Amino acid sequence: MAQSGLPGGARRRARAARNILEGGGIMTVHEKIPYEEIVERLNDHASQIAEDCIPDGRRDKNYWRGDCHGKCSVHIAGPRVGMVGFWQGQAGNTKGGGNLIHLIELAFGCKSHGEAVQIAKERYLELRGRELTPEEKRAWAKSQEASKRRAAERQRQAEIETAEKAETAHAVWHASVPIAGTLAEVHLKGRDIELSDFPDGRPWPPSLRFNPRVELRRGEFHPALVCGVQAPDRKLIAVWRIFLRPDGTNLLDKDGKKIKLGLGPAAGGAVRLAPIGEVLRLAEGVETSIGVLLLTGCRVPVWATLSTSGMIGFQIPKGVRRLEIYADGDRHRLNKLTNRADLPPGIRAADLLQERALKEGVECVIVPSPEPDDWLDVWQTRKKDMRNGRSVVYLD
Repeated sequence: MAQSGLPGGARRRARAARNILEGGGIMTVHEKIPYEEIVERLNDHASQIAEDCIPDGRRDKNYWRGDCHGKCSVHIAGPRVGMVGFWQGQAGNTKGGGNLIHLIELAFGCKSHGEAVQIAKERYLELRGRELTPEEKRAWAKSQEASKRRAAERQRQAEIETAEKAETAHAVWHASVPIAGTLAEVHLKGRDIELSDFPDGRPWPPSLRFNPRVELRRGEFHPALVCGVQAPDRKLIAVWRIFLRPDGTNLLDKDGKKIKLGLGPAAGGAVRLAPIGEVLRLAEGVETSIGVLLLTGCRVPVWATLSTSGMIGFQIPKGVRRLEIYADGDRHRLNKLTNRADLPPGIRAADLLQERALKEGVECVIVPSPEPDDWLDVWQTRKKDMRNGRSVVYLD
C-alpha cells in the first residue's frame, strides 16, 4: 500500500492496516464469530474507532463528524451508537450509511470488506490469530452477555427515539400553515422563486408550509420553511426544516452555514413538489428542485430527496416508469488515499440510484448541472436573463 503523499492520519492508518494484515496469521476460533456479533462488539469502541478513522473530526453531541473522503458522521453515543452516515456516497455505499466496519474499510483503504473485518478484530477487539486460553474464553463469554444486554437496550431506546421524532415531526407539520403571504414566501422570493413564475396560476406546492416558531435547540425557537417528507405510500414520515431569520434570509450556524435539519425517519422518502407521474424528476435540495420544476415549465413532477444519502436510498414508487435525476454539479474531490479525483458526491449518488433503478426495470437518466452550480443557480441565471430581455434556453 503506497503511502507517499498521504496526510499524517492516512499514513498512520495505512501503516496499521499493513501491520495487521501482514502479521495477523491465520484466525482459528475467532473465524466462527458471526459478523453481526463483531459489529455489535465494535459499537462498544465507537468513540475510539471514529477518532482513529476521522482524526480531524470533532464531537457534536452524540456524533463524531468530519471528512473521510467525503462528509460523514458517526454515532458514538446514544441508542444509535455505531451507525455511520456517509453523506456523499463514499466507497460505493448504496444505502448512504453503514456500520463501523464500513468506516474502517474506507479510512484504512482496505481492498475488501473482509480486510476491514480482520483489522477490526485485531485492532479493536484484540482477537489474535491463536486459540483462546480458558481464562480468555470465560472473559469473552461474559462480555458477550453484557454486549447483548447493551445492544437490546440500545435497540429499545432507538425505537423510542424514532417514535418520538416521528410524533414531533407530525406536530410541527400540523402547526404549520400554507406559505402564501408568510415569511417563507419572502424567503423564496429572495432566492428568485416567486409564485408568478409558475404557469397556469397554480398555487404553491402543498408540501411547503411555514411555521413561525420551530425549536432548533432546547428553548431556542426560530421561524422555518417546513417541508413535508412523504413515503412511497404518500404517508407523512418526516419534515425538513429550513430555519429563517426575521427578514426571511437563512439562519446561519457559527461556521456561516445555512441551518437545514430533518426531523423524523425520512429514509426512502422525498418532498413532493407535484403529484406522481409515470415520469418523475429528482433533485437534492428543495429549492434546487423548484429550480428544476420552473426551468422545465412544470410539465413533469419534481421531487426533492434532500441529500446525497436521500438520493441513494430513495424508494421508487409503483407506477414510475422513468426517472430523470437532475444531479448537483459538485466539484470533483481529490481522494487522498488513491491520489485520484473522485466523482462529485452528487453525481456518485445519482449513479448509485440509476444502477438500482435499472435493476428494478425503471428507465433512468442523469442530467448534471454545470459544475460547480446546482439547478437553482441555473434558474437564477435564466431569470436574470429574462429580466434583461435575453431569451436563452437552459433546459427543454
